[in-house]
Amino acid sequence: NGTNVYEDPLNTWPPFFSVFSTILAYGDKLSPYGIRFIWLLGIIISLYYICKLTIKFTTNLEVNLLNKNRLKIQEPLVVIPILIMLRFIMDNMANVQINVYLLLCSCLTIKYFLKDQSKWAGLFLGLIVSLKVYPVILLLFFLYKREFKTVVWTFLFILIFNVVPFIIFGIETALQHYNFWFEKVVKGSVFPTHRNQSLYAFLIRLLTTEPSGSITINIADFSIESVKKITYLIISIISIVPAFIFRKKMNDRLNFKTIIEFSFIFAAIPVISPLAWKAYFIFLWLPYLLIYLILFRFDYAISSRKKNIMKGVFFASLMLTIFSSEAFTGGYFSDVLETFGAVTFGTIISIILLVIFHLDCDKINSKSIVVKEL
Repeated sequence: NGTNVYEDPLNTWPPFFSVFSTILAYGDKLSPYGIRFIWLLGIIISLYYICKLTIKFTTNLEVNLLNKNRLKIQEPLVVIPILIMLRFIMDNMANVQINVYLLLCSCLTIKYFLKDQSKWAGLFLGLIVSLKVYPVILLLFFLYKREFKTVVWTFLFILIFNVVPFIIFGIETALQHYNFWFEKVVKGSVFPTHRNQSLYAFLIRLLTTEPSGSITINIADFSIESVKKITYLIISIISIVPAFIFRKKMNDRLNFKTIIEFSFIFAAIPVISPLAWKAYFIFLWLPYLLIYLILFRFDYAISSRKKNIMKGVFFASLMLTIFSSEAFTGGYFSDVLETFGAVTFGTIISIILLVIFHLDCDKINSKSIVVKEL
């Protein structure tokens, strides 16, 4: 309508996202209910294909609603991960979010990468990075693993998608939008409330006097800039171990270690991002599916005692990420738990488990799955 797209402080995304949203706005003018029905129906369809893709990645089994010879939707292998992720599914649907679509495109990126089709992998990754940036961690992972074909195609598509705002807004206005977004949003925006479950937001709540929601937990009065440096320092130190473990190039893309590494990255995406609303944690789908499979469905050649301890750790992760929601604790206690970073630390626990599985990969028989119906 000719106004500045960044007049609304809740718009924290690149200019391409505003262009994309305009399509939905035209649909909203035609029928507010109709466009929301289409969007939510698309989420349900996307969830089916996310389920199909992630089961294929982890077990090499095919989920199919129509083919009786394929894995049925009522198999616990399918149902249990969906139940685990129900909180985040509901968050995305209730708030009409885009994150399920981003997760689907991330899964498609993996699919085409595993098939050595770098052009398609770059297309899907370039699209979601241009829309909401935070999946850029997946791009950095490809760069670290020296998968340069995928990286080059991704950068090419990022360039193509980000030319669109210049065509729509004109060069001068588009430059102003990109400059404002980078200077004021990327470098300046701070969202310290409990709804932001990134590690950065938790440290802001802990180490500054910024308002944090229902309760205050600050133990210091550092500046935002200092907390940002502390956050990057902590992430850098913590990243040393997985960076060393994941250092080898993926010569065998179909190796089970590759899926563990992608699961690690998916779990890290919302925690490392400066802004991580709870709906972003839909990216835990692949990590939690893999952890469930390894601990409960695959042959994992470790002692019963060690496996039981790891199951307990997994349940602790679920208690923090899933059972800290309002449905289980009520609104006030949910806010308190999230102020203390419940979802953040629950996700970090899953990341630690994935590192252990990577080290134990030779002890995991991913072909030992037994299919059974409910």
